[in-house]
Parts: sequence; C-alpha cells; structure tokens
Amino acid sequence: MTREELKKIRVVQKIVDGHMTNSEGALTLGISVRQIIRLKNKYKAEGEQGIAHKNRGRTPVHALSDDMKDRAA
Repeated sequence: MTREELKKIRVVQKIVDGHMTNSEGALTLGISVRQIIRLKNKYKAEGEQGIAHKNRGRTPVHALSDDMKDRAA
C-alpha cells in the first residue's frame, strides 16, 4: 500500500474508534466529509483492502498492445 492509503486507513480507523469526527478526518486528509463517510463504509465492509485502489496491478484499458508498440518502433 502507498503512504497515502496507509494514512487514510489510520484516519478512518480513528473515526471508527470514536477518537476523531468525520469533519476532523476530512480536514486531515483534505477531502470532503461525504468522501470520508464513503471511505468509512468501505472500511467497515471490506477492511483495509477496501481503501486500496482497485485498479492496482491491471493494465489500462487504453494501453497499446505489445505488438502495436513493436510495429510503431
């Protein structure tokens, strides 16, 4: 996980534990309260993996194939 994702996990964990409010968490991460609520719900449903970006490790849909790259070179 990236440092940013780890920071999100720590902040969301503090919110879930009651040590921080949604507003304080939003200010800490620089996102809206609505986004904090969405992160909190994902964290409760999926755990730490819910915070991680879902496209990690995938090739982009618009990426050129290796064959096309070879022909262009």
